[in-house]
Amino acid sequence: MLVRRLSEDDLEPLWQMRLQALTNNPEAFGSTYEEVVARGSGWLLERLQQNWQETFYLGAFDDSLIGIVGFFRESATKEQHKGTVVSMYVLPERRGQGVGRLLMQEIITQVKQL
Repeated sequence: MLVRRLSEDDLEPLWQMRLQALTNNPEAFGSTYEEVVARGSGWLLERLQQNWQETFYLGAFDDSLIGIVGFFRESATKEQHKGTVVSMYVLPERRGQGVGRLLMQEIITQVKQL
């Protein structure tokens, strides 16, 4: 299994997983499926293009994308020591196999470098 930062090239699988996550586990997310579909995938592309140090998504791959997690660092000077982990999702058939743990370990590793 490979865990790496996602790039613009990963937009389509990330978009599809985001929609699946909102369908399968709507209670776990702040946005609704309908809101996200109405916005389209452009906002997600913008996030993938942002400064990699401050905002990024990670993906877990095993032939294809099987899990995601995002990180956003606060931008205000006095708040930059804070960040938020968002959009954590692992495919139902891959849960209980350590995918989420690997994603969180990699987030922590990368955030420590900030």
